[in-house]
Amino acid sequence: MESKEAESKDQQFDAKNTDGGEEKGGAGDGPKPGFINVKVQNSDKIVLFEGEVAVGVSLEKIATAYLPEAPEGQQYSLFEGSVKCPQTMILSDLTDEPFILLNASYKAVAQRK
Repeated sequence: MESKEAESKDQQFDAKNTDGGEEKGGAGDGPKPGFINVKVQNSDKIVLFEGEVAVGVSLEKIATAYLPEAPEGQQYSLFEGSVKCPQTMILSDLTDEPFILLNASYKAVAQRK
């Protein structure tokens, strides 16, 4: 068990985009061990990122490394449902499931149309 945890920490910044990347197995296959399928969408339901991400990756890393760059002076906030998550939180703190849907926003509620 310890070797899996160490391996997971070593791979914590690995991600594989599933939008036309390497072929996966048949339908219904989950992520490889130590990874979670992550889908991040904005408030218009536009998918900003979808791929396998190591369970030890922080939400800050997802926001800065995997999402399109936010406008100058702005930064993404990530939400599980409508609950804002701390950027220091890691994926394994949010779910034990093989899939998670996160919502991303860089605008204050008052700025949204």
